Amino acid sequence: MQGLLKTAAEEMLSKAIRTYTFNDLIVIGRHPYKSLPEMLAQYPNNGVGFKVWRKTWPENKFIIITEAHFKGLRNGKFFGIQYYNGRPLTPQPIKIRNCSKRGTWKYDTNNTSGVSTNGVYFSADDLKEYSKLHQNREQKE
Repeated sequence: MQGLLKTAAEEMLSKAIRTYTFNDLIVIGRHPYKSLPEMLAQYPNNGVGFKVWRKTWPENKFIIITEAHFKGLRNGKFFGIQYYNGRPLTPQPIKIRNCSKRGTWKYDTNNTSGVSTNGVYFSADDLKEYSKLHQNREQKE
């Protein structure tokens, strides 16, 4: 009798109380748009040599990044040479303003290749394949 009562109580308790998994407890906030540092921090060269532009700029205006200094994964300073109609506007790199604004920037790997900080060589094809895999993973989440 007590065994039957105990199993009935356990069954009612299991229906009444929700069990949580680890994924239910940890919720990571996802932003629909990313800033320039958030987009470029995922690459081994931190975006050096990449072509970036604002969504509001005309097609023939862009910046090629020459330096990237990160302050964490969401903030940083970027410097680059600005181009208009295929010609550089300034001979010296300029600071990219408003790079922390979300949803305003786009980028292209721009046939960049180099050596990462751990000594691994990467080519432009490697970067393009990596960006495709990363975009597919973000779309699934």
